[in-house]
Amino acid sequence: MPLLKLSYKLSFMCASYEAVYLSLGSNLGDLIHNLKLARNNLNSLPYLIEAQTSSIYYTEPQEKKDQPWFANQIIKFYSLSSVKPIFFLNQLLAIEKQMGRKRMERYGPRIIDIDILIWEGKKINSPKLTIPHPQMLKRAFVLIPLKEIAPQLKINNQSIHTYLNKLSYRLIGDKIYQ
Repeated sequence: MPLLKLSYKLSFMCASYEAVYLSLGSNLGDLIHNLKLARNNLNSLPYLIEAQTSSIYYTEPQEKKDQPWFANQIIKFYSLSSVKPIFFLNQLLAIEKQMGRKRMERYGPRIIDIDILIWEGKKINSPKLTIPHPQMLKRAFVLIPLKEIAPQLKINNQSIHTYLNKLSYRLIGDKIYQ
């Protein structure tokens, strides 16, 4: 382990930290490899510690239907509280770009998509970043794996189960239809 990463990890014992939930998705190329590579890239960031990872779920596309299905996963990290969400967003965009993501069309196919869903103790509404993620409560492919790793988590003082009950979806094995 690089010395810098080790020193940051040791600083977690003395520093304050915040839980951050990320959504990863891919529907181009080797989907599982893409998720693993994104996860490895995230774990290389010196201010993050991975806490929990959901199973991988396969989901049909939402807004733009004529594209391949997605592999989706949720990961919970702990971030040093000194890290600013907008800085972190820029790091995520850099990882996506480095992995080959091209933003050609909204909701179009992508090699990787990394979204900040929830950042403990933070609500942000800016042109570049909204936390909690504005679409997450409408998406079973986010709520199902989120419930898997954080079943007691409350969003806007409501349980994940409450939001899932408002959606029309089917979960069959590791496939989510919505």
